[in-house]
Amino acid sequence: MTEDLRRLVQSAVTDWLFEAYRAADRSLSNQIRALKRAVDQREDLHLQRRGMVQWVELVGQRKSPRSREKTRRTSRRPGRPMPLEALEAHLTGEVEAASSAGDLLEKAINTLRAHPDYEAAYPLTRLAQAMRAARARVQSVTEHSGPVVHPDRPVLRPEETQACIQNTLSALRSEKRPTYVGEGKISEETYSAYFAALQERLEARFVPPADPELTHHGALMEYLSGLSKETYRDQHRARFEYLFRQARERIVDRLQDAV
Repeated sequence: MTEDLRRLVQSAVTDWLFEAYRAADRSLSNQIRALKRAVDQREDLHLQRRGMVQWVELVGQRKSPRSREKTRRTSRRPGRPMPLEALEAHLTGEVEAASSAGDLLEKAINTLRAHPDYEAAYPLTRLAQAMRAARARVQSVTEHSGPVVHPDRPVLRPEETQACIQNTLSALRSEKRPTYVGEGKISEETYSAYFAALQERLEARFVPPADPELTHHGALMEYLSGLSKETYRDQHRARFEYLFRQARERIVDRLQDAV
């Protein structure tokens, strides 16, 4: 019972921390999610929990007898992670050539491998922070290079864009409820899941740093447990993507009016 309860409590705490990240720092939660997907797509990397912290680690490496002997000699002193500022500085120079989270993850792993003083592994959240900071640093000096059409109008802050998305979805949710819930097409629970997923999907699209790898199915799967691609395609895709298009068009109109 003690062992089972320990896992239950750890799972509950992990879920709470994810929700706390998502509520307090939406862009970081998007970056963590994209990074997890990138790790899952590689055979040479995996996520390994050390205590309460998830690490991105290398797997399946073949070691020579000399390297195995060296590992035995140094096993009492595990490698230390590269300082966050140093990793961020290395990644800043690689952002332009990295079009996705997977590309930037490759650059990060190559950087860690190239520095023997540091461990070739990194805490997941800190790696996401370094990747986000590197992209933000590059974007701050490369974006808005063209002429400013409305110099007296400030660029929208992320929280202002989030508020725009939330207000748009709130209005759309009230407008469409009689059609979907009132006519019995879907349950109130599914309808709520649709709009929670729509917020995730739209913020991944409009709130920097964006998460272009997040799909409609991936967003909705977080709120409809066990949702397969086949079930999504057969039962949800038409309605969900219609609502997404409706919300996106209204948000674009609002953002254009604002800037």
